[in-house]
Amino acid sequence: MPVFPPHGPSLKIQAPDDVAQGRQTGLLALVERTAGIGSWRLALPGQQLRHSSQCAAILALAPGSCLTLDALVACFTPECRQRVLALLQACGQDGRAFDQEMQLDIPAGKPLGRQWVRVVGEAVRSDTGQIIGLQGALQDISARKQAQSETQRLAMRLSTTLASITEAFVTLDRQCCFTYLNQESERLLQRPAGELLGREVWQDIINGVGQRLKHQLQTALATNHRAEFEDFYPTLGLWLEVRAYPFAEGLAVYFRDVTQRRKAQEQLMLLQTCIARLNDIVLIAEIVPAHAPVPLIVFVNQAFEHHTGYA
Repeated sequence: MPVFPPHGPSLKIQAPDDVAQGRQTGLLALVERTAGIGSWRLALPGQQLRHSSQCAAILALAPGSCLTLDALVACFTPECRQRVLALLQACGQDGRAFDQEMQLDIPAGKPLGRQWVRVVGEAVRSDTGQIIGLQGALQDISARKQAQSETQRLAMRLSTTLASITEAFVTLDRQCCFTYLNQESERLLQRPAGELLGREVWQDIINGVGQRLKHQLQTALATNHRAEFEDFYPTLGLWLEVRAYPFAEGLAVYFRDVTQRRKAQEQLMLLQTCIARLNDIVLIAEIVPAHAPVPLIVFVNQAFEHHTGYA
């Protein structure tokens, strides 16, 4: 294996400052590409901007293109240009920094039709505090805007779907506070959504009269099992059927007014009790088709049992 002598041929070594500068420039370019951010700088007075290659890429400029202040403003959509110019002028005159979201007039290949950018700028001052330039950055936020747009469309579809549910439907967080109410739930609970959102569900429905709703909902959250029950709520004057289904953020709850059904059941039970205690024999048989041999008995009262001996 060859061994180099201690005093061999001289080698050209790059100065440490040049190496450090080269590394910093490369690192800055890597950061800008990764984050989708391009930087620019303007010395005052003047029109010529110094800008990074990523800034040129965001503005759809050819590598090495010259960029003036007017050309930068012209890259934005017509409705944004006056605002950009006003922000740059205020920053250059008064030192007011800015951070805005705007659209570039570059429609090609963008899902939202035009490219969205975040525009950041600040004044550069001398040691004496005089404004000697501007510096800033452009960040491509088209992907984020696209995601926000998709989220908004999904939220609108979900809201429309929930509003169309004929049953009263609400969502609760894990503290059982209202986070959503559809129109039917507002009607059934007799309160507008604005008064109920953020409040505990039993705070307005039970109003201190009973605790079953509170217990059932908290149990459903703790066990991650659905809860189904009926109860009377004096503050509403209604019997409600409640079905609660746990999910990650809380509970989806359906309310159904079963007051009429409960009244019918109570009347039927009262009628059955009265008939059962009559002294006269009462027998009820169901109506059967003509081909059936005999009708089937579905009810007899106590007098029938007493006089006939049949249970």
